[in-house]
Amino acid sequence: MRSFNDYAIAAFLAAEFAPQTTHKGRLLDLGCGMRPYAQLYAGRVEHCVAGDFEARTSGLDVRLDAQALPFPEKSFDWVLFSEVVEHLPDSRQAIAEIARVLRPGGTLLITWPFMHMMHEVPNDYTRYTEFGMARLLEANGMEIEVLVRRGGALALVWSLLEFFVEGALELLARTRLVGQGFRFLKKPILWLAFELPYRMYFAFALNRGLCHCVRPGDELRGGRGKMAHWTLGYCARARRRVNE
Repeated sequence: MRSFNDYAIAAFLAAEFAPQTTHKGRLLDLGCGMRPYAQLYAGRVEHCVAGDFEARTSGLDVRLDAQALPFPEKSFDWVLFSEVVEHLPDSRQAIAEIARVLRPGGTLLITWPFMHMMHEVPNDYTRYTEFGMARLLEANGMEIEVLVRRGGALALVWSLLEFFVEGALELLARTRLVGQGFRFLKKPILWLAFELPYRMYFAFALNRGLCHCVRPGDELRGGRGKMAHWTLGYCARARRRVNE
């Protein structure tokens, strides 16, 4: 089942690779995993290279280490780096490598979690605030142009509720009173209670052009009170400075 985070990232990238926008050059899908966003950039760029540390899909072009990329300087116009930075022991080196292979004026589309449970344990090392990531990017010659907070306090509460409801349904399925047959109801219940509302919300946001306002107050140092200080994670577009 897709989570709030999944829909938020997809909505952000759908807006970045919208059909009415112009894209040229080469794109590196770094840490591509199962390539869940390939359909968004397919046909939008001239050439794509999908790279990951391990082969999770037949669509992988090259196995690589994000901390030591096997490409010459200024090789790509775009780098997509989604939900990867937290899994790298040396995330600073990875960002430096991205800056190295990006051409001047090139674009980095990066997403990362913040208030999120540990995952892919033990390969989960860090969480960046928006200010920490901005500082790291700036130190490597990149500036954030667009930053989106993936939901606020309400999205966090709703995601926690989803976690507890899923756990409760799993426990019920294991009891003698309810029985194993209840397992077949678990997925429809979760879909109706959580995934359907997520899908409806982000479909509305996409149609209304609100994908860069998943949460109001998306300016880097903006926000509307303390509610804006809570977020599940971030999506950002950063630009490689031309004069570096």
